[in-house]
Amino acid sequence: MILTSRDIAILKDLQRYGLFTTKKLSERHFPGVAMTTVLRRLRTLERGGHIQRIAGLEAGLNAWALTKASAKALLPQPSKAHFPRFILDHDLKLVDLRLSLEAAGISHSWRPEHEIRANVAAKYGLKNIAERVIPDGLMAVEIGGLREAVAVELELSPKNQRRYRRLFADYGTKKNLWGFWYVVQSATIGRQLMRAARESWHRGNCPFFLWSKLDDILADPLNAPVHTYTDTRLLGELWTQKNSTSPAHTPAHGMSRESRIAAKSPSELSAPNEPNIPVTRDVLCAPPPPLATRTQHCSCSEGGQCLRRR
Repeated sequence: MILTSRDIAILKDLQRYGLFTTKKLSERHFPGVAMTTVLRRLRTLERGGHIQRIAGLEAGLNAWALTKASAKALLPQPSKAHFPRFILDHDLKLVDLRLSLEAAGISHSWRPEHEIRANVAAKYGLKNIAERVIPDGLMAVEIGGLREAVAVELELSPKNQRRYRRLFADYGTKKNLWGFWYVVQSATIGRQLMRAARESWHRGNCPFFLWSKLDDILADPLNAPVHTYTDTRLLGELWTQKNSTSPAHTPAHGMSRESRIAAKSPSELSAPNEPNIPVTRDVLCAPPPPLATRTQHCSCSEGGQCLRRR
């Protein structure tokens, strides 16, 4: 079959994000087009061996992903290849989270889990993947005029404290990261994560631990609370929006010029050929800057106090 420019855009979109629901593909590539027409084209691409239907969603709905043949054609960039039914909800919510952060200008670039996993496998071998911490995404943000890397984890259900402490200890060794950010289904999970962080955390250096609620980000990204080890601030105040002329708050302790231009080296949390995600090692980071706001009560934060701008 002959692929149209829209067909090619759909395939590239699926390569970047992993999978989309029919509704999301319709919104992104078929604006104003009847759903029957959308489904007709998607089924044509399916019959041509370009995309595959992913069943198992709620209400009998489907998602769509690349076939192995299409993924191979789009090399050298790796594509998502596995779609276990029990994590479909997680994967689709992760796509929604990423789209929301990109639309708000918070994410300057994003490295998906399947690309990170491929890089880890190439560097350490498939047998050693289980021993490496692999986030759901690696996001480039801007803070204080510097481009930084933040590992993003979407947590929809709680794990035991021992596992969290082990993960946090692993993240603590990733000095190329500015922080690791857990986006959670409920504040209960966030508070559980905070307890684990308090029990295992090394204070003062990167990477920093943060958590937010998924619903808050999807509803209003820039005004979503981000809880840190010491306080809470708004997402739009923490990281600078892409193409924004108003920089986010700079760190409380300035970095030296030598630190700002520190040599970059590869890391298992950053694949090569990605200029938008910096990788620096052995650079001490200043902690996230507190907002210049007055304290008000917030039931979602540890200890009942939350700093927000009114």
